Amino acid sequence: MKKTLVSVMLAILAIAASYAQSQSKTATETTSLKQAFTEISQLPDVNVEVEASSWDIINNDRLNNAQLLYATGLDREQIEQTGNGIYRILDKVGLQYMVNGANNHLVALFIYANQLADNKNELLVVLCSGYKGSVNVAYGITDNNTVQAMQQARLTIDGPSISFQDNK
Repeated sequence: MKKTLVSVMLAILAIAASYAQSQSKTATETTSLKQAFTEISQLPDVNVEVEASSWDIINNDRLNNAQLLYATGLDREQIEQTGNGIYRILDKVGLQYMVNGANNHLVALFIYANQLADNKNELLVVLCSGYKGSVNVAYGITDNNTVQAMQQARLTIDGPSISFQDNK
């Protein structure tokens, strides 16, 4: 009887240890910037911008192969649903990729970069305004100078407004 009880307890401990190990692997896996962009594009009320000719946050000449997403005119429920979805997705992107950001729960700006090769970086910029009911997301490829400028840029939040001043 004691042998059976010990065997059952060891089996339960082995299963629990295996489960804990699988959960810690899942929790530490990061989502790529491209994958985060794709997941955000699948949120309700988010639209893909077909003609990516300009965007408020980053000059078009700084972002190659730009892909843009947007949502406008979101009501309170949509803001909560979309905003929380974006936070869940960005939470899976490792903090080591965040180069700048600000958030006061009225407006938020998050900038992520990942170096792909020498002087070639993928860039993800997410701007959300709960006050205006809007979301703007840009993804593309840029150079080291742009990433450095974004990292050193001054972000200022004043209520529902955010200003972004870089050195270029």
